[in-house]
Amino acid sequence: MTHTKEGGFTLIELVVTTVVLSTMFLAILGLFGTLRDINARANNLTIATEAAQQQLESFRNLPYGSITVGTQNTTSQLASYPMLGAARSSSSVVTLADNRGLKKLVITLTYYDGRIQKQLQISTLIAMSGINR
Repeated sequence: MTHTKEGGFTLIELVVTTVVLSTMFLAILGLFGTLRDINARANNLTIATEAAQQQLESFRNLPYGSITVGTQNTTSQLASYPMLGAARSSSSVVTLADNRGLKKLVITLTYYDGRIQKQLQISTLIAMSGINR
C-alpha cells in the first residue's frame, strides 16, 4: 500500500487561524470607534476656535475708541454655531495692557464636548494706531 502526502490544512490550523483573524478584526473594529471620537472632539475644537476667532475679529473691526475696558457677555454671538451644543457661553474681557493705550482683549468660550466641559481662550492686543483709529 502506498501513501501519498496530501496537501492542505488540518482542522486545528483552521481553528487557530480563525481565532487569530477574529482577534485582529475585533481590535481594528474597536479602533474605528476611538477614531470616530477623536474626530468628533477635533471637529468641536475647530468650531469653537472659529467662533472665538469670529468674536475676536468683530472687536478688531471696531474703532479703537468704541472698545471699552471691561467684561462683556458675548454668548449671543454663538447663535450661528448650534453644533457647539446648547450649554455654551462666551465672554470678552478688555483691559489696558500699558499706559500708552494698548488694550488686551481676551475671548473665553466654554462648550461641551460630549459630557465634558471644555474652555477655549484666545487673546490679542489692540493699539490705537491700528487700521480703524
